[in-house]
Amino acid sequence: MRARIVVFFPDLRYTMRMNIFDLIQRQAIPEPWAEGEKIPWNDPAFSERMLREHLSQAHDLASRRTERIERHVDWIHSALLGGEASAILDLGCGPGLYATRFAARGHRVTGIDYGPASVRYARLQAAESGLPCEIIESDIRKADYGVDRFDLAMLIFGEFNVFHPDDARAILRKAHTA
Repeated sequence: MRARIVVFFPDLRYTMRMNIFDLIQRQAIPEPWAEGEKIPWNDPAFSERMLREHLSQAHDLASRRTERIERHVDWIHSALLGGEASAILDLGCGPGLYATRFAARGHRVTGIDYGPASVRYARLQAAESGLPCEIIESDIRKADYGVDRFDLAMLIFGEFNVFHPDDARAILRKAHTA
């Protein structure tokens, strides 16, 4: 017997029965990344909403909570950088939650992010604290990272997973030479 699925639209007071196999076969399986950009990172309204989520201490969905960020920064500072002042490239830096903490430990930090609200926030936090952070508003796929400028290039959260594999490889190549 073939499986069935029932779809109910309460607002329309309409019930539709479909054969699940017909549903599966009615369109081609989507090809990853074929439809292009889906997340409007640089849209001002979306960027404002994302900033609120980045700063929230209720969850780790956009950025991690302060306590976890502090542990990450402490570990990277001591274990990876040996406690020495270094030049750090923070790709997808968001509101600068890592960048400002590294700068407070004596590192020179350049952050790149595509969200205008997060970039504004990161710049303001760095300026108000007198921290050596350069925050650039740009798509990390298109930004110029320079050559031999950084001791560490990092992409801390999960943004890397949304890029097409060709873009991901290009980001890694640029980060490696930066």
